[in-house]
Amino acid sequence: MRKHTTLIGVVLFILGCDLGSHVGDVPVRVDLTPAVDTVLVGQQSTSLVAHVFNASDEEIPDPTIRWTSTETSVAVVDTATGEIRGVRAGMTEVIARAGLVADTAEVQVLNMLDVTLALDTIFLAPGDTFTIVATVQSFDGSSPPQPVFRGGAPSVATIDSVTGLVTAVGPGSAPFSATVDTVSATGQVSVFQISDTVFGALQASFEGSLQTQLTFSARAFNHPNDVGGTMFQIAASTADELVALVFVDSLSGSTTRTVGTLTSADIGPATDPICRPTTSFGYFRQDPTSITALSIEGGTLYARLLGPVPGGQALSGRFDLLLQRTDIEGEPGQARMRGTFVLPLVSLASCPK
Repeated sequence: MRKHTTLIGVVLFILGCDLGSHVGDVPVRVDLTPAVDTVLVGQQSTSLVAHVFNASDEEIPDPTIRWTSTETSVAVVDTATGEIRGVRAGMTEVIARAGLVADTAEVQVLNMLDVTLALDTIFLAPGDTFTIVATVQSFDGSSPPQPVFRGGAPSVATIDSVTGLVTAVGPGSAPFSATVDTVSATGQVSVFQISDTVFGALQASFEGSLQTQLTFSARAFNHPNDVGGTMFQIAASTADELVALVFVDSLSGSTTRTVGTLTSADIGPATDPICRPTTSFGYFRQDPTSITALSIEGGTLYARLLGPVPGGQALSGRFDLLLQRTDIEGEPGQARMRGTFVLPLVSLASCPK
């Protein structure tokens, strides 16, 4: 009888331990913080912290957590401790799993130095010059060195290795790079001459709430406005976007144009941004998924008149403009737009009266 009782006691003890583990030690939620983190290449970090909770929303002390990285070529993580080591620049997800539940954090791995180009495609005509804009960031707190510029081709464009000054020589394309230590950003210089008034090319970078670069097919126009004067504009488009840079008065010869300042009362929707822009200065990007309208707050447009082409003339130039957003995304913000172009200039564009 004593033997039987002892066996029952052992069974109850085991059941009691099992019941206890279900009540207090079974994970039902993992909270991983921070949700987004950064690590440098070669750096080891233990900044991610996982908190594990049971069904009573009590934090479980000393839980067993298994850590994994979805992109081990970007960052590896110690499966037991969660220590992350950056391998190469990129993005990965780090997962902390406890039992059947898990949470995920996004980890960006950065180089100690990073080089970015304001424009990775530069359109020039023979004889044009343009200075490459390269930004160097140091993420270890040190002062970043100046980049070294390389590339070009003797028959297409020369590039000053210290200043980044590009001098266009003749038609063609040539790669270029801005390098700091072992980190490089690469781009291309395209030098060409306009042969007709059908298409030109414009490259623009958008910085601010937007971070993108776009290449447009484009033309420039001198045409009458509704009040008997003339205006100059650049109309550029892709398959689903349209940009119009509009300036009062016609544009001819070599000129630098400083853009005026607009008030909020000047900004509004345009039913026809090419022929009937809302303001004397306007930038409009028609894309329902992002920006619906902007205006130019200030900046500079430089244009150089090139030789005539059948049906008109041609321009090359560059711009650096500060844009004021007005769209459905909420509070207006600012974005900087920079770019280069080689365009046909069509006189007296036909606009409906």
